[in-house]
Amino acid sequence: MAGPRGNQVTNISLGALVLLVLPSVASAASFTPLGYTPNGYPESYATAISADGLVVVGSDGPDLFTTAFRWTSGTGMVGLGALPGARYSQATGVSANGAVVVGWSPDSPALGGSAEAFRWTSTGIVGLGDLPGGTTYSYATGVSGDGSVVVGKSSGASSPSGEAFRWTSNAGLVGLGQLPGGSVFTHATGVSADGTVVVGFAEHDSDSHEAFRWTSSGGMVGLGDLPAGTVNSFAQAVSADGSVVVGRGKTASGTEAFKWTTGIGMVSLGHLSGGPNSSALAMSADGSIIVGQATVAQADAGAFIWTSQTGMQSLFDVLVANGAAGLTGWRLTAATGISADGEWIAGHGFGPTGRHEAFLANIAPVPIPPAILLFGSALAGLGVMRRKISR
Repeated sequence: MAGPRGNQVTNISLGALVLLVLPSVASAASFTPLGYTPNGYPESYATAISADGLVVVGSDGPDLFTTAFRWTSGTGMVGLGALPGARYSQATGVSANGAVVVGWSPDSPALGGSAEAFRWTSTGIVGLGDLPGGTTYSYATGVSGDGSVVVGKSSGASSPSGEAFRWTSNAGLVGLGQLPGGSVFTHATGVSADGTVVVGFAEHDSDSHEAFRWTSSGGMVGLGDLPAGTVNSFAQAVSADGSVVVGRGKTASGTEAFKWTTGIGMVSLGHLSGGPNSSALAMSADGSIIVGQATVAQADAGAFIWTSQTGMQSLFDVLVANGAAGLTGWRLTAATGISADGEWIAGHGFGPTGRHEAFLANIAPVPIPPAILLFGSALAGLGVMRRKISR
């Protein structure tokens, strides 16, 4: 009796073992064109994505003749309107949950016209004003995770060309000053999740700019530039905790995307084959996955994705390699936003119709097969069972 019963238990254990070591199945990557705003211009450009990857914002044109939009899978692309007295708007940033959108709203498409930074919520669009003594000229370009801190640039009494600002509901717009020895022109482009670290760039002269990182305790600090280049660097985004900054810098061969950290400084991310130029535009919450735009063949622009393991890769190629459908006839020109976990990427490119269109892509994670983690423990368990049965 003991032998047959022991064989039965052992067979059941082997069956369980087979179930344990079956690898999980990874879903394919996905690619979703986002369309256009109803009754708007038949183009769309994504500029940012919420931390959860569910909301994409941007505008229906690259210049001033535009309407800001907010997109979700449930609503599609919805125009956000413009400030009172203005006809146009552009959305440039979105809070972590997608409930707050920031941008700017010009009163006319003509250069030199007035424009005002705005903050949009479900109750509508509200202007943020200007720095004291300035004309009506402000742009919002980034927002904290909870939507309470907005950054950008504004005209002020001491900075008619524009000064980086940080806005809160209590203090309004507060200028962040300038780099030592720099001109009065500074521009904030990104802010950490808690709103305490601001990044951007400052002008030294018409041909020289420097990326900066600002904190309330340290003020504005220049980040320098890539080796062998003149000082002409631009910070575009900052990680959730403020410790990583990305953007573009100058090298001897051209403009290259960079990643800056406090311990290492500024490091080039390289470029795609076909051209020397690249620019990092956004990153995951921890800064491990970076996206942006790089020169490709025939000097066209192409969207890229970068990790320390893979280096810089064409986003189009990565999507195709991971099984994304619907890319026939597309040329992805820029990746401009990425979710906190690095899985969702927003950007824009030329679709099959030849018009520029925003997109949302999902880079599916490839999970570790359970066999790697469970095979040894399953065998060990089986050995224990056999020892007990043989007694």
